[in-house]
Amino acid sequence: MKFFEVIISIILFFYLFKILIRLIAPFILKRIMKRMQERFYNQYQEDTMGEEGEVTIESQSKNNNSKNDIDAEYVDFEEIED
Repeated sequence: MKFFEVIISIILFFYLFKILIRLIAPFILKRIMKRMQERFYNQYQEDTMGEEGEVTIESQSKNNNSKNDIDAEYVDFEEIED
């Protein structure tokens, strides 16, 4: 008889735990999402923060010779007729 009481209490505990998690999880997830959103917003504010009228110019390197960067050989293919 004691064995069945233990099994029933374990099953009951798991069902109650499942119900509680379903009720509490949305609040926890909302809180986590709100914190992440605030972090991203603060990071964006730090990145875009600058004096009014300040101009930033970012240029690419003047070395755009892609032929110098390639170390491959050129292979000439010929068509073979049967």
